Amino acid sequence: MGQLNKRLAGHRYALMGPGRWGSNDINLGVRVSYSDINNTRLLVEIAFARDGYTPEVSYGTHFFQDLVEADIAIMPLYPDTKGSRLNETFLLGSRNAIADIDPTIAGLADVIRVINVPSVRDGLLLHVFLDGESQKGMGMFAPASGSGQK
Repeated sequence: MGQLNKRLAGHRYALMGPGRWGSNDINLGVRVSYSDINNTRLLVEIAFARDGYTPEVSYGTHFFQDLVEADIAIMPLYPDTKGSRLNETFLLGSRNAIADIDPTIAGLADVIRVINVPSVRDGLLLHVFLDGESQKGMGMFAPASGSGQK
């Protein structure tokens, strides 16, 4: 993740993954340090229910505070909760561009997926809207703001 984070510095990108990012326990989430993800603009912690248990997200942790201070938006997603939706077909069915970003880590394509949204959605971008007060959010594919596309 750290190598990919460095390659994507200066680009707007989102990270999505299972459970709590920054966890020391890989059974609870993604084991990374702040420097491995500090260039992202959005971190989505996907909390899938498993064996009757839903992992906790990073709210309130020291790692979470580092993200907030860096103006990185954090969005928990509970796909098993009524009213939530995760488009796994798009995530798993879109072309993995990891080798385009860094051929030296292309061997990790089974573990890490990089999706260049405009290339697989006819130039559209992923726009994410978050309401911190209600703790709700949504993402949608749309043209870039002010692009004049209809």
